[in-house]
Amino acid sequence: MTKTDMAKLPGLFQRGGVFQLRVVVPLDLRPSYNGKTKLVQSLLTANHREASLRATQERAKLLEEFGRRRTALVPQRLDSVTLEMATGLAARVRASVLRLDDELRDRPEGRAALREVFEVSNRSTLLIPTGVSAPPRTIAPALSSLLGLSSAEASTLASLNEIRSDEAGVNLALRNLQAVLPLVKQEAHTLGLTFDPNSPGAREALQMSLKAYRQAWKDVLQRDAGEVVDTPPIAALSKAAAKPHRLRDVFARWKASKPRSEDSWHAALRSIALYEEFTGNPPLAELTREQGDGFRTWLQHPDRKTTSKTAHDRLTWAKSLINYAFRDLELINRNP
Repeated sequence: MTKTDMAKLPGLFQRGGVFQLRVVVPLDLRPSYNGKTKLVQSLLTANHREASLRATQERAKLLEEFGRRRTALVPQRLDSVTLEMATGLAARVRASVLRLDDELRDRPEGRAALREVFEVSNRSTLLIPTGVSAPPRTIAPALSSLLGLSSAEASTLASLNEIRSDEAGVNLALRNLQAVLPLVKQEAHTLGLTFDPNSPGAREALQMSLKAYRQAWKDVLQRDAGEVVDTPPIAALSKAAAKPHRLRDVFARWKASKPRSEDSWHAALRSIALYEEFTGNPPLAELTREQGDGFRTWLQHPDRKTTSKTAHDRLTWAKSLINYAFRDLELINRNP
């Protein structure tokens, strides 16, 4: 394999004969990755064709994750919760419970956690699955991942699920909307939205989500009984009811994108205030070149009694934030 072949897929390289994928973390997202500038992961193969396929898939997943994290950095406040959005949030609540159940059943970390619960329960006699022991497995490591849960792990999971299901049932009977509020907020935040329980339609959304949460745990118990219950795909939601992004909304993300002095923050905020005063603070998606030209002229007008350098500096700060919203956050569409 030549170096030219290796360069066809960005970030693909070999280390110790095994292919690796390197993906650069966008500047504005580095604080959410603990300052990391790149992510590197092994593709677990020395075959170039297989590595290229895996790298393409993993790179796509990371780009999607970047998009989700970027959206969640500055959540938009919901002025009201429509029926469509309430239905979508409820669907996501149910799906999140089933996805968690999938992880406990399928991922090694989940099975390890269940084994730990089983061992602690045996010592404390708090949760002992009836008639189940946990003899050590003597299965070859290559096959153990194909066998799924052991009887002890499955029984422990079923016991835990029954407790959670009973709790969900009690909360539904009591109409305890607070029980599901954190999960609804989390799902909304994932979509880049701020869920306010006092907004119009929010109570109805919580009621729907509480029912969905109860149904999800009933579904999990069906899985424990050996029934087929598929995890639904993540529901997409319309953001029509959310407030559009404005220049001040991107300031926090710009501020966190890289180290800056406090003087820079204050200078940027002063420029934002002037921009809002002149333009009326329109949504970023509605900005025009004419507004930018008018803002420049307004800053330099003699009636404002500012030096040409001050006017230039304030215009530069505003342009920097707008360019950041356009190039880094992609919140402004390029004019045709």
